[in-house]
Amino acid sequence: MEIKGKVALITGASQGIGKSTAVALAKEGASVIINFKFNEKLASDVLKECNKYSKNNMIIRADITIENDVKEMFNKIFKKFNKLDILINNAGIFDEEDNPTNIKSFENTFNVNFLAQVRVTKHALEIMKVGKIINVSSVHGKIGHGRVGAIAYSSMKAALDSYTINLAKDLAPNILVNAISPGKTLTSMWGI
Repeated sequence: MEIKGKVALITGASQGIGKSTAVALAKEGASVIINFKFNEKLASDVLKECNKYSKNNMIIRADITIENDVKEMFNKIFKKFNKLDILINNAGIFDEEDNPTNIKSFENTFNVNFLAQVRVTKHALEIMKVGKIINVSSVHGKIGHGRVGAIAYSSMKAALDSYTINLAKDLAPNILVNAISPGKTLTSMWGI
């Protein structure tokens, strides 16, 4: 896919993998939509960086666990661009209380790391007729690669992997769906 001139949404793009992805897409000439939840200053810094390389970039504050926030985000995207070509489902959390018996941790992680991705994808498909969807999973989502202290996180990334495979079958050939599975990456999630 030619990236130049495409419209790309990256969730959780104010730092870490999302930030790096946004800048990389801008360097290729995409118009980048930087989704963030908390830190507008960090998102604005990413926007400034992206503006060095491409045009029509924007930031949108939206909590992707909230249906109305996601709906409003896509209303803004449609109003400005009338389409979406690339969706990077990147936003995610790691719950420090993650353990086999902490149901709250499972609910929290499931809501952010899986259901929110499904919610964003649902709305993206309303304005994406041809394009790419990339889900950011983890090596911990692969069978046998989870780790102690990350059981909820690993389980939800495994669910995201399964969703990706089935969504790819459903949307091909017009929309191609893939997942990437990074290992330990130098981001704030790892205290860096």
